[in-house]
Amino acid sequence: QLSKNARGEIIKTLIGISADEDITAILNIKSFSDSKENIFIATSRGIVKRVPLIEFERVMQSGKKAIRIDENDGVIDVKITKGNQDLILATRRGKALRIHEDAVRVMGRAARGVTGIKMGNDDELCGLCIVDEETLMVLVTEYGYGKRIDLENFTPHGRGTGGQRYYKYNDEKGEVVSVKQVEKNDDIMAITSRGQIIKIPAEQISLQGKNASGVRVVKINKPDFVVSIARSPRAEN
Repeated sequence: QLSKNARGEIIKTLIGISADEDITAILNIKSFSDSKENIFIATSRGIVKRVPLIEFERVMQSGKKAIRIDENDGVIDVKITKGNQDLILATRRGKALRIHEDAVRVMGRAARGVTGIKMGNDDELCGLCIVDEETLMVLVTEYGYGKRIDLENFTPHGRGTGGQRYYKYNDEKGEVVSVKQVEKNDDIMAITSRGQIIKIPAEQISLQGKNASGVRVVKINKPDFVVSIARSPRAEN
């Protein structure tokens, strides 16, 4: 445990991944015994894949391949699914597609996956949410604008389609950097390119419809910009 000003350790050296790889998700897994649970993987180019969780019960320090990645692509998010859930794929330019996980067949670890959402060449996937009644989706853009959205606003569509508008993009507010699921008493931590972390109570972020472009939630002084957000459950005290 270190202070907030400490440099920290390079985690890549602890888990044995190569210098050109990045960590994009960390999963808390209590058990690998449920045969219905899967790892659902999404890449920046909109490729998705479902792999049985039990495939990763035994992993050496050097790791185990989970997906075959195309050139100029990379994993952006990973979730644990239970076999009967809907997921929402969200892009940086404000398109979102709700699909059932059954639309993505279970595959082996070495497979590439299939197209999850259809996007333009100037767009990328930026997040993945599991639909449930307890959470809302929150987004923050690179220039500090954000909003919360009820996940039930999205209607299911077929895999490989373009989805629905969930954010009205413009140059002033920028692209969406990330989407997360939050409960009422959560905080959102926004991380900027200059290493600043800003904490925002989730309930203070405006609840809006799909077509709204959000309100300012983080004060950004350019050329700084938001690079990512994280959900932080609030301590009771």
